[in-house]
Amino acid sequence: MISNKEYADLAVKANAENKVIYKHENGEYELVDQLTYQTCSYVDGEWVEDVTKKASYQQKIINMNKLAISSLLEEANNNISMLQDAIDLDMQEGNEEERIKEWKRYRILLTRIDVNNIVNIEYPEKPIF
Repeated sequence: MISNKEYADLAVKANAENKVIYKHENGEYELVDQLTYQTCSYVDGEWVEDVTKKASYQQKIINMNKLAISSLLEEANNNISMLQDAIDLDMQEGNEEERIKEWKRYRILLTRIDVNNIVNIEYPEKPIF
């Protein structure tokens, strides 16, 4: 079992590489090319596109995108909150005021991602915390 954050990171990587996440029976996850059986049916000895399976597969990708963005937003919100606390209490160090701006920009860019895009979502670069 992997955490939501680990799954979100895997989803980001899957989108970047135009792959899908495959879960093996032993619980291990792997990035693979599209699995034929997810969008096709085997009829009379050949694979044919199955509209119902294709729609279901596309919805799975959309749900994966939503989960990834939700997890990334949660991470951004947590980092922004901590940085904001340091600033509010005049306890900031170094470049924390600039870092909070970077995290806020990142959060805004995440909210502008079209989760319905099922081909290669371009995620913004995550700031360093």
